[in-house]
Amino acid sequence: MGIFRSEFMDMYRVRINADDGWKFLTALAKLDSMHFINLNNTAQPFSLRYIQEMKVIEQGLKKLDIIERSYEKLHYKMQVPLSMNHFEE
Repeated sequence: MGIFRSEFMDMYRVRINADDGWKFLTALAKLDSMHFINLNNTAQPFSLRYIQEMKVIEQGLKKLDIIERSYEKLHYKMQVPLSMNHFEE
């Protein structure tokens, strides 16, 4: 996706099986060329299907943000573990 607002775009409605939805949306988001529109904008938030999971994810992201800011203040570089085995040690 470019930086200009006048670039050509299309709008699609995608219906995804609930079991594959997370993988599908994650793969699309990694392309960094999508814009998602909430088609449930008239639904009450508490009635949405995965609202509790979304709250847990948001809380986790807030905690990660706090950790990242703390590392930046200390001028410490965050590193990705080499592997899960290395991480568990």
